[in-house]
Amino acid sequence: MLYRIAFFSSSKQLLQEQELIAILDQFATTVDAFDIKGVFIYLNGSMLQMGEAELEKFEAFIDLLKSDPRQTYITILSKNPIEQRIFSRKYLFYKTLDAKNFSGLSEVISTVFSPDYGNNPDNEMIKIVTNFFQDNYRN
Repeated sequence: MLYRIAFFSSSKQLLQEQELIAILDQFATTVDAFDIKGVFIYLNGSMLQMGEAELEKFEAFIDLLKSDPRQTYITILSKNPIEQRIFSRKYLFYKTLDAKNFSGLSEVISTVFSPDYGNNPDNEMIKIVTNFFQDNYRN
C-alpha cells in the first residue's frame, strides 16, 4: 500500500551548496531504488522531506537516513496511507528557498504538487511546507 510521509531533520551544521549537492546526489540513487516520489527542501540547516512510496520501502529509506552522520533529529510529521500520488515529480529533488522572503514558497508548491492539490491551501502537505518555511525563516 502506498503511503505519504513527511519528516523533518536537522543538519549537524549549516551546509554549503557543494555539501548539499553531495547529499542530494547520494539520495538520488537511493530514492530511485526505493521508488519514492516527492521533494527535499533545505533551509537554514533544516531539511523537510515529503514523499510517497510503499510503506516498507519508505521505512527502509528513513532507517538508512538515520545512519547518515550529517543529519540528526529525524522526526515524522505525517504518515498516511494514500490511494494515489499527489507529487508531480518522479524523484526527490531540492529547492533552496530564499530565507529573506516567501516568494520561494509559492514556487515550490506550484512545482512540486499537482495543480489540483497545490491550489488548496488546506491540504496537509501544503500546510507542512508552509509551516516549515515559517518556522525556519530568518532575517
